[in-house]
Amino acid sequence: MGIPGLTTYIRNHSEQFLRSFDLHDTYLVIDGSSIGCQLYTCCTKCNSAFGGDYDIYAEYVRHFFRKLKKCNITPLVLLDGGYETRKTKTIMKRLRERYQAVESFTLSSQNNTHLFPILMFCIFKSILKEMNIKYIQCLFEADNAIASVAKLLNCPVLSGDSDFYIYGTLYIPYYTLQNYIRKWRKYVIPCKIYKVETFLNIFSGLTESLLPLAAILLGNDYIQQYEFKNFYKNIKLPNIGRINFNLQQCRIEGTLNWLSKHTLNEAIILIMRTVPQEHKKQTFRAIEMIINEYTSISINILDQLDFSKEDMDKIISQNTENNCKFQRDINDLIRELSKEYKDMIEYDLETIHDAFINSLPSWFINEFSKGSLTNYFMNILMHKLYIYHVQIEDYRQPSSIFISEKIINVIYTLLKSEFEQTNKPSEYIIRGQNNQLSYYPLKYIDNIGSCKIPSLHDLRKIPFDIRKEIYDNTLDIQHDFIVKFPENWRLYIATAKYWIDNLPELKSNTHIYALLFAMLYHIIDLKIGYCRSMHIFENKYKQKLEAIKSSKKKDLVKNNFFSLDCSSEISIVEALNEITECDCLILAPFFISNSNMEIKLQQNPKNFKRSVIHIFAQFQSCLKHSIDLNALLGHPYQLTKVSDMFNGTLLYNLYNNFASRKKIEDYIYCILKYSPNFFRLYHTILIEVKSMFKLRF
Repeated sequence: MGIPGLTTYIRNHSEQFLRSFDLHDTYLVIDGSSIGCQLYTCCTKCNSAFGGDYDIYAEYVRHFFRKLKKCNITPLVLLDGGYETRKTKTIMKRLRERYQAVESFTLSSQNNTHLFPILMFCIFKSILKEMNIKYIQCLFEADNAIASVAKLLNCPVLSGDSDFYIYGTLYIPYYTLQNYIRKWRKYVIPCKIYKVETFLNIFSGLTESLLPLAAILLGNDYIQQYEFKNFYKNIKLPNIGRINFNLQQCRIEGTLNWLSKHTLNEAIILIMRTVPQEHKKQTFRAIEMIINEYTSISINILDQLDFSKEDMDKIISQNTENNCKFQRDINDLIRELSKEYKDMIEYDLETIHDAFINSLPSWFINEFSKGSLTNYFMNILMHKLYIYHVQIEDYRQPSSIFISEKIINVIYTLLKSEFEQTNKPSEYIIRGQNNQLSYYPLKYIDNIGSCKIPSLHDLRKIPFDIRKEIYDNTLDIQHDFIVKFPENWRLYIATAKYWIDNLPELKSNTHIYALLFAMLYHIIDLKIGYCRSMHIFENKYKQKLEAIKSSKKKDLVKNNFFSLDCSSEISIVEALNEITECDCLILAPFFISNSNMEIKLQQNPKNFKRSVIHIFAQFQSCLKHSIDLNALLGHPYQLTKVSDMFNGTLLYNLYNNFASRKKIEDYIYCILKYSPNFFRLYHTILIEVKSMFKLRF
């Protein structure tokens, strides 16, 4: 999670530490967990109020990777898996901060609040897969693996995490990466690059082996900075009155200056002298662990990225000698110093960690590493804890997670079915009162319908039909109903039915009208291409659109549109296949104009309705967990492309628009009056939905 203040320190002295660089013709190791968030912030301009504009995000991610390809850059994306035990305090602190930010969230303040929608990484991974980008999801934190790959390939890391200033890799901070391509002999992306040699030259005497100590002294997830209060009393810090300098900035510079005057051996001994006797063992253990983390290289990660054996052997032979010598020197020093604390280790965390990994089924590790399984599965297995994603919702109402409890408990049961039930209960964490965290038990289910729960090891061995039955029983899916929809819609529609059936109170059907109508947008994208700008759309299609409308008006005069015969039986798939480019061109302006925050709402942010957002947050909770259960069961249903279906801003606008109408269906059919094929499709969808959903029509 980085070193507090270091990014700011480097940024404030960028002319010293960063060099202009043209990125091209290289591997680029991408910190997916960081860059996935950075890209969302850039493309939505911090608009996080409505729960996720996934279509816009997906297109922005595609554009980013197309840009890399144009410059002959080969991206290798590594994502975080489960969190590590040492990070628990940090994670809980940040969780409280996020809930506090959501509670005080307003449209006026959202530029200062970075919140990411619950399905963002689902979208990010789907685009990586769609574009054949090599990526892996590490079992736990990815930083060490990212640095290892970058060192082995001698290529840069792209991230927003200050840890990479310490790892000694070539590092491109994301904020320096320009959003354009320059052509000079070849295509390049201008940016700025950090090289550890430049950093070391500025602090004369500082060596790469000392940098992990800086990370420890300045605050990290292993040990709190206050443990070194005596250390800071004994070193000289620069004047805090300097421009852009606070106490942490002073500590960064003072720490680096102090380290530059000592060897690693001397520095550790002097630091340990300032640590109280009762904390010496745990402090030395933290020093040992963090030095190993920053300096060790994981070679087998290349195999997971599908490098050939020949390429791996070549890469390893080029890097092993220097890296191994550096690692041996560090290990020898640690062993020598640890003699003083030989009784310090009461248990070996690494042994416990390895034993846990070895207990997992190979199919699970394989699918998890490929990113097919969500990262919180590892947290449930390892820590008996599920930390629910923070969403914008109505804090006057119960958390949006409760509607998904049934699905979550089935997920938990499948994960824990084979492992010994200990005295420590498994729980999930959500917002409580007064910015406190509330813990709720995860419940083990003996059977789901007629299905006996299989063990996790055997989950891929049981027949596919049984796994599908588990899914259908959980979401109460009726086969005769769901097969009427296209395969790639079924999971989404099944989730919508589960959502409606389990809402504690629904005073109107406006939400479901909006949800179903928003699904039509992706059909337009498929027919005429992605466009979210009225200016671009009109420049491209204005004349053609006017000609189509003129023709349609004449047809309406001759034939009463509302006499269109929808009584003849037609399937949803047949109606979908009849949609034409003309239908899409006519309907596109309505969707484009409703995909941005309304000017009235921008001018009067107090009119923002959290109650509207809350019900869609409940739907997203259902969708997230139904997708995760589907993956755990080996995809009995084809995965719906969520970026095709869900745009939070559009849904919010549609809801408010529809809610103001006395007769929603008449209004919708009026919108569709020039697009009879869309009329027929939406009408056919409504017929099926009305027959199965618990709605009040």
